[in-house]
Amino acid sequence: MPGRMPELQAAPDLGTHEMNAIITALKATHGNIRLAAKQLNVSRGGLYNKMNRFGLSADEFRSGPEC
Repeated sequence: MPGRMPELQAAPDLGTHEMNAIITALKATHGNIRLAAKQLNVSRGGLYNKMNRFGLSADEFRSGPEC
């Protein structure tokens, strides 16, 4: 009898990849929605919708007391 096949691990779903891309863009732009949307090639409104779906806030990525 041949050896056992290794167990397949579930791949992250598309939503996880999308959320990670949004987080990366928001970190890179320090929470600047306009720049993050441009980087992701989506509208600002579309980015806000996606952020709401994932429970993200731009404030989480802004730093410093001036923001």
